[in-house]
Amino acid sequence: MAFQVGGINQTGTSASDTLTVDRKVNLTVAEVGTTTTQVSPGQTSAVTAFTVTNTSNAVLDFALVAAQQTGGAGAHANTDTFDTSNVRIFRDSNGSNSYDSGDAQITYLDELAADGSATVFVVSDVPLSLATGSVAVVTLTATARAGGGPAVRVRHWCRPAVATPPAWTPCSQMVLGRPTDCATPHFLPRTITPCWLRR
Repeated sequence: MAFQVGGINQTGTSASDTLTVDRKVNLTVAEVGTTTTQVSPGQTSAVTAFTVTNTSNAVLDFALVAAQQTGGAGAHANTDTFDTSNVRIFRDSNGSNSYDSGDAQITYLDELAADGSATVFVVSDVPLSLATGSVAVVTLTATARAGGGPAVRVRHWCRPAVATPPAWTPCSQMVLGRPTDCATPHFLPRTITPCWLRR
């Protein structure tokens, strides 16, 4: 830019700046539907569905914990009066929007894109001896974790279930450093497929 001051030519100057957008970490967890899940005494695999949405501006992982409230008010103007058992978390892996055999049991959501969402099912068993109107309040908590990490292939040593020659057996989920019967499913902080158990 050329300009003059008092008729004298001046040297133009310019300036610039760089703005860096920081990573925003935010999420929502919402129950699917607006009514209480209806169950029967002795029912196995009763299902409550939730949607976890990554409202951040980056890919993130989300650790998931299902818990049972001890007494007090719950959703839909209910009051907690009992606990279910065998509480598990599944992801709607096949996009059916309903819990079925194609869904994977998880402890976290891996690599959920910014503004992306996932349907998660909290599945549990109902005790047999219950009065009509009994209520169990089950909650789902999601905690954001750094995403974008590379996948790693892991091998884990476990005790053989039977006396057989060593062989590599595929296993989709397990826990590092825990010797166990090879037939028992376990979980990694990040799901690796495939990974292997040696027995």
